Amino acid sequence: RTLGDGMAFLEGEGGAAGYRYLASSVTRTLADVKEAVAVREQAVGTVQGRFGRLAKVAAGEGALVDRLRNVERFLREGYRYSLVTMNRKNLDPMENFLYEEKRGHCEFFATAGALMARELGVESRVAYGWAGGQYFKEEGMFVFRAREAHAWVEVNLKGYGWVVMEPTPPVVLDGGGVPRQAGAGDPLPDEVENFSDEMKQGSAGESAHVGRVALGLMGVFTVVAAGVIGMRGKRGGTEVAGVRTQRKGGYFTAWQEAFRKKMRGGSPGLTLAGELALLKEKPDFHEQLLRYHYGVRYEGGVPDEGTERVLLQKIREWEGDRPE
Repeated sequence: RTLGDGMAFLEGEGGAAGYRYLASSVTRTLADVKEAVAVREQAVGTVQGRFGRLAKVAAGEGALVDRLRNVERFLREGYRYSLVTMNRKNLDPMENFLYEEKRGHCEFFATAGALMARELGVESRVAYGWAGGQYFKEEGMFVFRAREAHAWVEVNLKGYGWVVMEPTPPVVLDGGGVPRQAGAGDPLPDEVENFSDEMKQGSAGESAHVGRVALGLMGVFTVVAAGVIGMRGKRGGTEVAGVRTQRKGGYFTAWQEAFRKKMRGGSPGLTLAGELALLKEKPDFHEQLLRYHYGVRYEGGVPDEGTERVLLQKIREWEGDRPE
């Protein structure tokens, strides 16, 4: 018996074993919407000034669904995905993202998209979960890796409910964020207790939302099972959550050793950016180190041996200075 929107009640007794049922969910995106009407209208123009003007430019003219799609496209095409932001002017993080650097991770894109949707009078929210995943049919298990943690926008539209609006550039989402089927011989990754520095930074960057994401999944799932984070050894290095880590003796290993000496032990579990934030005086190469490390590890950049040699030399010279 249906009690209301999204609520149902099973009448009668289910016996000692209870009820058995199958639930399925189909995610709707803006591409599935023909005509849009907000379920609960927000006050239009709630944010005055500069942001309100930018939202108006992003939305353009036309029907509501077209304006929402315009906002989605405006952010996808006008801004660059990056786990590193410098914010040299010490601006509000969203102001820095929208007007200054015009780059950031998925939470920046999602927050900007949700606020712009509200400027159009549409109820919106930022959702956290996982985009993609791999399904192992034989084990009946979905596997989600740290790099697949994601944030996106959902808008509430009459006749559709909460609809996914994806302002993050699609190139960032492995396989477009669609779940993929594991091959017949593909082994399940091993479970691990702790995340390495690489794994923690894999998707969320300094927002660290990997540890607090909701269990919402972007994609079409009919069966959802426990996910694990995999780690497999490879010759010459380690693959953590599908990300190639630094080879033994490389610049990142040297950085970790130098940082621990400078901080007299350091703070286990910090990201690279987190470590740099602890230093009272940052090394003069810290921006180069951040750009290269995050760019190669998580943004599809091509490793460059020359750059790594330069970084390695600079780190060793910095290590020789007096402790912080």
